[in-house]
Amino acid sequence: MANYHNNPDDALRSGNGKKALGDIIVDAAGPIATRRMIVVYERGKDPYLAYPGSPGVPIRRATSREVERAYRWRNVMNSAR
Repeated sequence: MANYHNNPDDALRSGNGKKALGDIIVDAAGPIATRRMIVVYERGKDPYLAYPGSPGVPIRRATSREVERAYRWRNVMNSAR
């Protein structure tokens, strides 16, 4: 069972991994108005958006507003990438 936090710094402090993931709903173009994505946050690096199934593949940089709006932050234990 994952422990969820309100911000990425708390998620980083609570686990052994170097990355924290947060869920976010972003506006999308096309027939689907919104899409669920994740914000990948690593201390000392720029946060980025990724699809839930592939957190190691950056789609684009996350804005500070998107980082603030993300919820259910959790620590990633295996951060070999």
